[in-house]
Parts: sequence; structure tokens; C-alpha cells
Amino acid sequence: RYGVRGEGVRIAVIDTGVDPSHPDIDLAGWAEFDADGERVDSEPHDEVGHGTGMSSLATGGDASGMHIGVAPEAELLAAKHHEADFFVSAMAAIEWAIENGADVVSLSVEFGLYNADAIEPIENAAAAGVAVVTTGVGLNVLSSPGNIPSSVIAGAVDESRQPYNDGTGGEIRTERYWRGADVPSEWPERFTAPDVATAGVDVLGAVPESVSEDQYTRADGYSNGPPHVAGVIALLQSAADDRLGVPEIK
Repeated sequence: RYGVRGEGVRIAVIDTGVDPSHPDIDLAGWAEFDADGERVDSEPHDEVGHGTGMSSLATGGDASGMHIGVAPEAELLAAKHHEADFFVSAMAAIEWAIENGADVVSLSVEFGLYNADAIEPIENAAAAGVAVVTTGVGLNVLSSPGNIPSSVIAGAVDESRQPYNDGTGGEIRTERYWRGADVPSEWPERFTAPDVATAGVDVLGAVPESVSEDQYTRADGYSNGPPHVAGVIALLQSAADDRLGVPEIK
């Protein structure tokens, strides 16, 4: 409709890694971080398969016979966080993504209830004009970073547009729920999460051959929200005459 497919935009997917040999993956940049947030010297890999799937939902092609990526012409940066400390490694990955020209970051991970340490990195990303797309709704509506209003909070729905796993979201009252935390003065007194919802049920995505011989699988989950929304943001940036800031994107 708008004649754009994400060209000129970089999407960073922070997850379990990526399989660069998959026919739907065209990788432009890679980094891996350990539990201390230090860069690891490694080649792109993804033993779990989740990160390959998330990457394909953002920028994947149509090797399966069906387009699976929202913004297939966007450039893909993939960063692998560390299972021993998702928070520290993911925050280091966000910094790396910004330094490497990411316009939007997809982050399908949670850091626990009201993790105030997540505020500053996401605020810094927003100030740099980089949208960090997060998840965390339903029973986890209070989980960071999906309760930080400077991120773009993504929910998940099924084909009938019903919330996945009863994830109806809810209202977050800043003073009450972030009591004791040093939150930015410009935060609203109350806001609703998620900001937007997209496909989260029976979603076709790519996986490494080591996970599935046909290299595709269908899966449910809140994780599907951020890469889809990151792809939409890439389309918005491609269609805009000037670079959009996070408030404009939201």
C-alpha cells in the first residue's frame, strides 16, 4: 500500500542467536554477550532456535512459499543474550545495537517485576530515537521492560483478535507501582500496557535445521509480538520523509 518493505532501516533482534544459513535469514551484523555484558568472539549461531524465529518474523523472506517477515528489506542485526543473566547481557546488546545503527530493537525477554535498572538503558535508546519493542502482558503485565512507557509494549492475539493466554493487559499507575524508583519526570501518571497487539498464536517462523528438519515451525507466545511490531516500525521509518522519534511511532 505504501510501497515500502523496510528498506533503509536496521532492526536488531536480541534473543538466543540466529542461524545465518537459513534461507529466510539475511544477516547484516552479529554480536554475542556473556553474563557480565562482555562481548564474546563468536560466529552467528542459535542452538535453541527461538532467536532465528524472532528474526524471521521481523525481516524473513518467502523461501517457505509464504512471506513470514513484516519488513523483508530491512537489515537484520542479531545479538545473543546469555541465559545466566538475561538483563545484563541484553542491556549490553541494546547498547551495541544503537552503536551499530539500529533504528528499532526487538526484545522478547522479561527481567522480573519492576526492574528499575532497565529504565535508564531504554530511556537512553528512546532519546537516541531508537524504539525498543518489549513484551510482558497478561499475568506478567508488571514485568520489566514491558512496563516502561518509553518502550513500545507489544501484546499478542489469536486469529479472532482475542488476547493470547488471557493477556488483556492493564493500567499501570506510575507512582503506585514504581514507588521508590527514580523514574523520569515526564512519565505519565498512568498508562496502559500493551501499546499494541499483533499475531501471537500459530505463527509460522523459521528455525535452524537442527531444531526442525523442514526449518519452519508454528508457535504461540508473547515473544511473537516484538519482532512483528519492530517490522511495522521499520515500515513506518521507510515510509516517513524524516526519521520518526519514539513518541511519533507510538
